[in-house]
Amino acid sequence: GNGVALIAPLAASQMDSEQLRLWRQQLAEEESDEDETSALKHVAVPPRRTSQGPGAALGRGGAAPRAQLSQPSGDESMVILQHKLQVLQLQLEEKDIELQQARQMADMGGGYGGASPPGQGGPRDEKLKELAKRAKTATMALGRERAQNAQLAAELATVKRHLKEAGGAPSGTAGGSSGDSGGNEGNRSAGDGAALAKELKETKEKLAAANSRLHKENTAHQTVRAELSRCQRALAKEVGDDANVAKLLEDGSGAKGRAQQIALLREQLKELKAKLAAGGGGGDVGADVRADDRQRGTLHAMEVERRAEMERLLLREQQLEEEAAKAKRNLEAQAARIKILEADVKSKKEKLKMMLDKSDTDDKLVSALKEELAKLRGRAGGRKSDSGEGSPASKPSDADTERRVCDLSARVSQQQAQISRQEQIIEALRGQVEQAANREETLGAENSKLRELAELLQQKLRETAG
Repeated sequence: GNGVALIAPLAASQMDSEQLRLWRQQLAEEESDEDETSALKHVAVPPRRTSQGPGAALGRGGAAPRAQLSQPSGDESMVILQHKLQVLQLQLEEKDIELQQARQMADMGGGYGGASPPGQGGPRDEKLKELAKRAKTATMALGRERAQNAQLAAELATVKRHLKEAGGAPSGTAGGSSGDSGGNEGNRSAGDGAALAKELKETKEKLAAANSRLHKENTAHQTVRAELSRCQRALAKEVGDDANVAKLLEDGSGAKGRAQQIALLREQLKELKAKLAAGGGGGDVGADVRADDRQRGTLHAMEVERRAEMERLLLREQQLEEEAAKAKRNLEAQAARIKILEADVKSKKEKLKMMLDKSDTDDKLVSALKEELAKLRGRAGGRKSDSGEGSPASKPSDADTERRVCDLSARVSQQQAQISRQEQIIEALRGQVEQAANREETLGAENSKLRELAELLQQKLRETAG
C-alpha cells in the first residue's frame, strides 16, 4: 500500500517526458528544413495537478495523494514560459529579417542601371553571389542556433525541475505518510527506494547529456557567428557597404561587378567628353540607352580578338616546338657524324705516321745499298786496273761482280719506285687529312649555327609560354 503514494509523481514525470518528446520532435523537424526556420508549435505547460489525480483514485488505507510533489512552483513555470517567449522572439526577429529582405527585393526592382542580361556576369559576379549566399545561409543558421539554444535552455530548466522533484520526493513522502497513516514510512518497501534512486540517476544522466549538448551548440553557435562575420566583411569589401545583397542573390538579376561598372563608366565618360568637345553636350547625355550595348559589343570583340590571338600563339608554339625538335635531331646527327670523322682522321694519322716511319727506313736502306754499290764498283775498277785486260783468271770474278752490281742496281730501282709510291700515298693521305680537317671545321661551324638556332627557338618558346 506504500507504493500507491508514488503514482502521482510518476504520472507527472510521464507527462513531462511526453512534453520533452514533443519538443525534441519539433526541434528535429526544424533542423531538417534547410531554407528557413519554421515556427515552433506551442506546447502547453502540463496543468497543475490537484488531489483529484490518479493517485487519489488508486490510494488505499486512507493514504493522502502526493500530487503536490509534481506540481511546479510559480518561479519554475515562469522560467519555462520566459524561455518559450525567447524562442518565439528569436523566430519573430528572423521572420522580420526575411520580410525586410523581401521588401528590399520588391522595392529595388530595376537593380543597377544598364544591367547586363542573364548569363553575362563574370567570375567576379559569381564570387559576389556566392559570398552573399554564404552570408544569408550563415544568418539563417545563426537564427536556428539561437532558437535551438533557447529551446535547450528551456529543456534544461525542465530537467532541473525534475531533478529537484526527484531529490525532494523521499522527504515529502515521509512527511505525508507520517501525517496520514502515522508509521507507513517504516513499512515502505526497498523496491520503491531503488526505483527512486534509479529515476534520480536517469535524471542526472539526462541533465549531463543536456549540458553537453548545450555546450556543443554554443560552440557551433560561436563558429557560425565568426563565419558570418568573415563572410560579411568579405562581401563588404567586394560590393561595398551599401550593396543590395538580396539583388545579388538573384540568378537573373544581371548585377555588374565593380570592375565592369568602372569599365562602362570610363567608356561613357569618353563619349561624353567627345560630345562636349564636338559641341553636342547640350542634349540629354544620360538618355543614351545604346551605350551599354556598344560597350558589350566592344568587350565581346576584345574577347574574340584575345581568343584568336591565343589560338595563334598556341599554333606558333607548336611550330616552334617542332622546329626545336628537328634542330635537336640535326644537332645530334651532326655530333655523331663529327665523332665518326674524328675517329677516321685519327686512324689516317696513325697510318700516315706508320708510312713516314717506313719511308725513313726505306731511305736508310737505299742509302746503305748505294754505299755498298759504290764500294763494289770501286773494288771492280781496282781489280781491272791491277790485272790488266788479258787475265783469264779474273774474268769469273768480274762477271760475279757485274751480276751483283746489276742486282743491286735493280734493287735500288725497286726501292726508289717503292719510295715514290709511298710518297704518293703519303701525299694522298695528307690531302685526305686536310680534307677531313676542313670538313671538321665546316661541321663545327655548322654545329655552332645549329646550337644558336636551337637556343633561339627555345628562347622564343619560353617567351611564348610566358
